[in-house]
Amino acid sequence: MLFFYPKDLEIISRRIYYTHPSGILKRNATEKITFKNTSERILPEIILEVEKFKPNLKIIDNDGNELIYLPNYKIEEEGNVPKDILNAMNEKDLGKKRYILLIKLNQPVKKDEYYSIHLDYEAKEIDRKYFIFTEKERIDWISFYDKETLSIFCQWEDGLTIERGGLATYSDDSVLLDNERIHLDFRKNFFSFSVSNKYRTDENITSIGIFYRIKTEEGLAGLMYSLIVFVILFPFTDIIWLILHNISYLFDSLEIESVFILTLAFAQTRTKLLSHEKWIKLALIIAGIFFVSSILLLMIIR
Repeated sequence: MLFFYPKDLEIISRRIYYTHPSGILKRNATEKITFKNTSERILPEIILEVEKFKPNLKIIDNDGNELIYLPNYKIEEEGNVPKDILNAMNEKDLGKKRYILLIKLNQPVKKDEYYSIHLDYEAKEIDRKYFIFTEKERIDWISFYDKETLSIFCQWEDGLTIERGGLATYSDDSVLLDNERIHLDFRKNFFSFSVSNKYRTDENITSIGIFYRIKTEEGLAGLMYSLIVFVILFPFTDIIWLILHNISYLFDSLEIESVFILTLAFAQTRTKLLSHEKWIKLALIIAGIFFVSSILLLMIIR
């Protein structure tokens, strides 16, 4: 279990939104935690544990104000951190380092008041490269705080598709794969599910796993492959101008090749499906070699 300090805070809900703003190459996450101050004190800050290091982490409140947070080594320098927090920081969970954040709230939270924080970060994943395109395997293990309802939302752009993976719930006793009691709402560009606090406590679930593979849609992948083939092979047709004795064909072919390259670059920019740099460079090199060779040959003939 992850801890949230002070312990007498009530976590109303936690929602994690996964999005793919840059196509297949990158995934972002926004984690919204809403809590209620059920203690008698006024809270200027809170301390929480996160599952793992979160790259490019930014924390904001409901008003859009960015909040200051202190990582492990800075917390130890504070000097007034509760002893149980320091003890937890020095513990290791299954051989892994524990990550603690001390968050300075924009305004103190009084008794019975509600407050929400948003953790924005880059969600890392496993890469699997296949020739030109890259598939991404998403594997997320999410641990629970005490007494919380967790909701997961995942959305991706047109041009991408997901091979449905599954869910796994972990308790102190066992791991249950493809838990049928958790309803997965799966649509064309979106899936979501929730785990209620009651179900989690009844089943003694301490963490949940999400795993799936995201890749390019087959139709769009085929189109991109065809475009790449044309970009690379079309410069070889430049030699036809010699057969036809028509110099204008040479310049027409170079114009068409330029259109292919620009189309490929635009498609990559829009979809982020392709590691485009090396392929566009290769096409430019091939086109340049044939263009220079054709000009030299033209000069020799004349």
